[in-house]
Amino acid sequence: MQVTFKNMLMSYTGKCDGVIYYYHPRYNRIYARRLPQFKPTVATERLGKISSQLKALKVSEGYRNDLKIYCQLYQSLHQEYRYPCWSNMFTKIFWALAKTYNVDLSSITRTQIEAEELPVRSVKEAVAAGLIPEVPGWEYLEQEI
Repeated sequence: MQVTFKNMLMSYTGKCDGVIYYYHPRYNRIYARRLPQFKPTVATERLGKISSQLKALKVSEGYRNDLKIYCQLYQSLHQEYRYPCWSNMFTKIFWALAKTYNVDLSSITRTQIEAEELPVRSVKEAVAAGLIPEVPGWEYLEQEI
């Protein structure tokens, strides 16, 4: 749902009355969506643990910038672009890693990534391993996680 204001407030974000409001800088729009109602299940608990573990990796600024560049390059090739920010692509890389290499994401650590030389240490390695598709210039995205 697209929200319209008379006086555009660029930083209007948050939750109110079961609705989440947020500003998307790329589209210069404020969006609203219903607050999701999650029932605690084994699957949602597992997903929460995985999300917390991925956040605990504390990605470097260079890796984050490489993911942003990769997203822009990918969007230039595909108009139906489905990954609007670096964090979505980051999550996609790690889920592909779990599927391809049978890695347990709920217990993954930085030391495990480096010790086992998993192909997520840089965006270049992730593309070379086939975790994400190739885009022109992917060879230059070498910043370590």
